Amino acid sequence: MKTHPISVLRAALPAALLAAALAAGPTAAAQAPGTIAGKVVNGTTGEPAAGLEVRARLFTAQAELDPLEATTDGRGRFAFEDVPAGVAGYQLEVAYRGAVYRSVATELDPQAPNEQTLRVYEPTTDPSRVTLESYVVWVDREGGGVAVQHDLAWSNAGDEAYVGEDGVVVRIPLPEGATNLQFLGTFLENPGRTRDGAYVSDAPIVPGASSATLRYNAPPLDRLVLEMPFATTSLQLFVPQDVRVRAPALRLAGTVTDQGLTYQVYEARNLAPGTTLDVAMSQAATTGGPRTALWILLGALAVVLLIGATVIAVRRNRAPVPRSAQPLRDKARPRTARPVPAPAAEGNGKTVELEDPDLIVEEIAALDLSFERGLIEERTYRRLRVAAKDRLLRAQEARAGGRRRR
Repeated sequence: MKTHPISVLRAALPAALLAAALAAGPTAAAQAPGTIAGKVVNGTTGEPAAGLEVRARLFTAQAELDPLEATTDGRGRFAFEDVPAGVAGYQLEVAYRGAVYRSVATELDPQAPNEQTLRVYEPTTDPSRVTLESYVVWVDREGGGVAVQHDLAWSNAGDEAYVGEDGVVVRIPLPEGATNLQFLGTFLENPGRTRDGAYVSDAPIVPGASSATLRYNAPPLDRLVLEMPFATTSLQLFVPQDVRVRAPALRLAGTVTDQGLTYQVYEARNLAPGTTLDVAMSQAATTGGPRTALWILLGALAVVLLIGATVIAVRRNRAPVPRSAQPLRDKARPRTARPVPAPAAEGNGKTVELEDPDLIVEEIAALDLSFERGLIEERTYRRLRVAAKDRLLRAQEARAGGRRRR
């Protein structure tokens, strides 16, 4: 089995057996048990997509097998009837006008037909069709360096898929020394690549709402570059409380405490497409060091000027010394940021549109199975699952018409 060279979570994809409830088509019952079948529809025109090559990637518990290929007929239908024994899951993909569309990895039911519908779209290279509704960046201390996470949520109000220029749909600059790239959402389903110091995704941004997450580890940072290729409604940067941030357009919006850790939140709103922010970060000066030096100096002077006060000076030196900044504890945090309301004076309580609960259920199922098969380390798995369950609860409450207070 080949593993994507820059991803840990990408390796989980072949074993991501998702509990997706698929609506069986009218001819599914005619298919033999274990058969993979379905149809391809042009989501822009609503018509069946005939004459397209469909590939079925096949996964066992240990490896990825050679893919199967089929061509859609005049009704856009396809079928794979010669599925080898032992296949536990599969993923479908189809190329259309220069873009590749993939389904989520899905569990193969050997006792029943497996039916799916794939959608392709007419392409557009016009970035004005896409809005980056929410761009949230988390910076945490982890080990001897940092962990940085980018959460992106797009909306495409048109009926065409944005495919970018020269296969570059989304580009995220990476700091020098970035390692252990991990993905969720669109980035997990569609493998990207590193090029010229950046992570590049060629996954088309389809009509409607979609989201993706990139996470990586890096040495200690003093600079982070953020690019907004689309009109951006909300940009939020979460950093440890003792980190100072300097960047044009970013302002301090407040602090949040999550799982015992306090973050400063910097934000910008309504950024123009093409905006690039060069974010400088530095350790804020702490009061513990200077105060400690002062006490030592006073103690030394007391010894020199008044020997009889030595005992008192020693007792003072034994008193607890104010601590300087300590490394941030390696604890979990939410994988999707909670939007921070703008100040009350602005009257802006806008929040980001929540996700589809069904998609989050599929994501949790994929994480569980990947962890069971040893494809994700336990610490990463726990973080992702807690955050996904939190997102699921909020999305379910929103679907029911409620709003969860945090």
